[in-house]
Amino acid sequence: MAGDLAVLPTQSFIGPAMQPVMAAFSRINEDPERLRNAYMKVSRFTMMLAVPVCIGMSLTSDLIVKVLLGAK
Repeated sequence: MAGDLAVLPTQSFIGPAMQPVMAAFSRINEDPERLRNAYMKVSRFTMMLAVPVCIGMSLTSDLIVKVLLGAK
């Protein structure tokens, strides 16, 4: 259960968002500078979204476990 919760942000937010991004990367593959800039922008945006979600989950993990698994 803990493993499933740990990968929740990646599976729910980052994974689905990266599918169209990879398609866009394949279209600009011929221009290395443009590909590099696009990759940097996507990386920054992904981290801007993922880091707060992961920090929020880590700060409230005890509550999340109690709600999902019970008080035991």
